[in-house]
Amino acid sequence: MKKHNILLTTILALAVITGASGQSDEYKFTPTGKLIVNGINKISFEGHDGNEVIISTTTRSSSKSERAEGLRLINGSGLEDNTGLGVSVVEAGGNTEMEEISSRSSRRYVVKVPSSVTIVYKHSTAHGSAVSFSGIRGELEVKTNHSRVELDDVTGPMTISTVHGKIEADFSTLNQSGPVSIASSHGLIDVALPADTKANLKLGSGWGEIYSDFDIEIEKTTRLRSYSSNEVKGTLNGGGVDFSAVSSHGNVYLRKK
Repeated sequence: MKKHNILLTTILALAVITGASGQSDEYKFTPTGKLIVNGINKISFEGHDGNEVIISTTTRSSSKSERAEGLRLINGSGLEDNTGLGVSVVEAGGNTEMEEISSRSSRRYVVKVPSSVTIVYKHSTAHGSAVSFSGIRGELEVKTNHSRVELDDVTGPMTISTVHGKIEADFSTLNQSGPVSIASSHGLIDVALPADTKANLKLGSGWGEIYSDFDIEIEKTTRLRSYSSNEVKGTLNGGGVDFSAVSSHGNVYLRKK
């Protein structure tokens, strides 16, 4: 009996420790139209075979000021935390919108998304760090100011742009149904494509260099070029969907898988 009580006490103690250290919370919903995500500082998207969006976080919100006891967090958009995870999820204009209530939250979110759903991610403040996408088969629209963008096992179509972040992308295949546009103002762009990819290429760097191990059929030009211009146009494997990777101030790398 004594040993049993000691074991039970140990299990309860471990449960308390796990909860205090950030046991995962979840919120599930069936998306309508596009999934539009605004202003979440730290977030990862993962494609899955289900039909629900599953939001989870393993990071508790930072400690609340004693002065805020009995009060709720509000913001200028009038959003409310209707998930219990510090985010608002609402239907608007035929789409589903998700937004974090606090602009300075340290929480990291993982969002599992039905693989065919279109994801729109926007982040405009200086509090962003990184946004990642893995196993996504639907269309992607991403626009950030300070966040780096990481893409793994993706297919396109997509439009990705950031001002101060780098962009790294690994394509499992290149979907021929729509174009891919990847752009960074101040960061590098590093893309890996399967060797048999068919694409019409546009690669550019204003103040950097362009590197590739693909056999690109380059479209030569005799037009006048500015000193800072470095642009390559051509085709891969006879041509295909339009694929653009352009950085204003960083290098561009196109790798063969």
